[in-house]
Amino acid sequence: MLLSGKMIKMSKANKKIACLDTDVIIKMSRNNSGLLQRIIDIFDKCYLHERVYQEVKWPEETVKLLNKLINANKIVLITDKELFNKLEIKELFLDSLKQALEIFGIDYSNLYSKLENYLNEPDRLIAELEDIDRTIEDNIGEIRTLQMIILLRDIEKEKINYFISDDRRARNAVVLKYKIHKIYSAGGKQIVHL
Repeated sequence: MLLSGKMIKMSKANKKIACLDTDVIIKMSRNNSGLLQRIIDIFDKCYLHERVYQEVKWPEETVKLLNKLINANKIVLITDKELFNKLEIKELFLDSLKQALEIFGIDYSNLYSKLENYLNEPDRLIAELEDIDRTIEDNIGEIRTLQMIILLRDIEKEKINYFISDDRRARNAVVLKYKIHKIYSAGGKQIVHL
């Protein structure tokens, strides 16, 4: 972890598992600074929602670095289909989406409620979800990352305990909703400890 410009390795007693946000990936990989790689190396595992991955379109060196980190298994890319398939109770997928949307002030019932008709048709549900997501201009990466955090905390035995973002609204939402008790500053960015 970077504090006051110094790298500090966190204790391995508890696994450190993080989720990444789009802007942090782009800003921490500028000018081949190596900051993104150093941050990722701090954690035992880093998750990235496919929607965030799709948002990283530039600069070219960032896209290359991100693909390299995913191919090297330094970052685990998670799809909605994977999340949905891991759930025993499929309704949790939409419930978690509803929670994430609420935090960002988006009305689930106006946009996403029709997805409830497709709980037994996973491919159709995911296709409809992607179509609806494309209609939302702001915060969709943060919304889908928050949904992933909610779901993975329920699915995985190892909880996600860091959210790396420079989006104040997203960080505050995660802190307030999930009672996070630590926020770290890294290179001008906030690392939220869940």
